[in-house]
Amino acid sequence: MNKDKFKIGLPKVKFEKGIPRVFVSEKHEKRLRWVVRGFTALGILISVISFPWYISLAIALTFCTVDFLVENVLFYYTSAYILPFPDFEYQSEKWVANMFMSMGEPEDPESLKIVGLTFDDSIYAQKFFELLRSWSKGNENRNGDLKLTFLIDEDMYFVYLYPDPESELIENVFKKTRKENELNKYGKEHLGLIMQMVICKGFETKGQFALGMFTNNHPEDKSYLLAPFIWDGNEPQPLTEIEPIEMFGYKCRIPSELTGNDFEKWHWDSLVSKDRVALG
Repeated sequence: MNKDKFKIGLPKVKFEKGIPRVFVSEKHEKRLRWVVRGFTALGILISVISFPWYISLAIALTFCTVDFLVENVLFYYTSAYILPFPDFEYQSEKWVANMFMSMGEPEDPESLKIVGLTFDDSIYAQKFFELLRSWSKGNENRNGDLKLTFLIDEDMYFVYLYPDPESELIENVFKKTRKENELNKYGKEHLGLIMQMVICKGFETKGQFALGMFTNNHPEDKSYLLAPFIWDGNEPQPLTEIEPIEMFGYKCRIPSELTGNDFEKWHWDSLVSKDRVALG
């Protein structure tokens, strides 16, 4: 399994049967070909000039090595898929709290659970959920395109909401791109790029709407509802005019448990952890 699945930047080296293959963008293909031809011409010129055999041998080995590396260059071409971005001003301060409810005994893993995102503006809440819904395309395989993660870092927990970069929709788009280009880009590898928004907001772990009520009693692979609430000055109230989103799975981790297979790792390492004092 690839331990750097979501590593920032383009891949540079790939090993196939123990042999390194170098990734080079197709925009550099002509330039690289001319460089190889230049080395070849230089080799011919040097071979004409009289050198001791051991020097000629060293030069020949050098050219063989260069030719071998160039033959193993793998050219790639890119295409980008852009997921929906907000058509409104994103204001994180309007998301003021979270609440966790159970339609039954909280300790019963079979009871329906609700994760309530609580806002101080009902109009903003509606636009926020419209954005989430544009990412959410649940299917019969119980795989949602909207992902929810809780990262617990001692005195705070961070809520991540983002569209699944490995969704079936995106994979089908990239498959279609590869098929359409399989002839005119024969032998080249496709590299799909995704442009998407990642929502991340931190909340204090203490309080009456404790995260543990949900994470301690609800398995990560079971369905639940993501619902909007409004803060009335005392406690959250459901926004019944906005339909909840049925979710299929979530993650709850501490930062040290994240690996290269976790989409949240690059965001945490590069954007969040540098501002944290109490790291889990």
